[in-house]
Amino acid sequence: MVAEQLFLLTPFEGQDQNPPNESAVRETMTENGNERIYRFDFAADETATEAVIRGHATLRNKRPTDLSPLAEVIPCDALDTLVDAGDEVTVTFTYEGARTTIHGDEEIIVYDRE
Repeated sequence: MVAEQLFLLTPFEGQDQNPPNESAVRETMTENGNERIYRFDFAADETATEAVIRGHATLRNKRPTDLSPLAEVIPCDALDTLVDAGDEVTVTFTYEGARTTIHGDEEIIVYDRE
């Protein structure tokens, strides 16, 4: 949890109060009925916790500090440990009203209802 709080309070490199740099995210979006599916890759040297927060902030065009704390949804240390365990791991939870799936191969998929 401490790592998340530090991440949330630290602006992205080269940015002050602006939303995360969208060029750091490879995003693809498809529509499935009334659901939009977004895919994000982890950035270099990024934890799963950081990637989820960055991805959701980018998706919603908000600063990470404007999002609800991820630790209220899932223990951040456990999330990072699980995802680091290997490519075969998949973790799914709801964050910011959207079903979020993280794969051990460092891909995040957000299923967002319209």
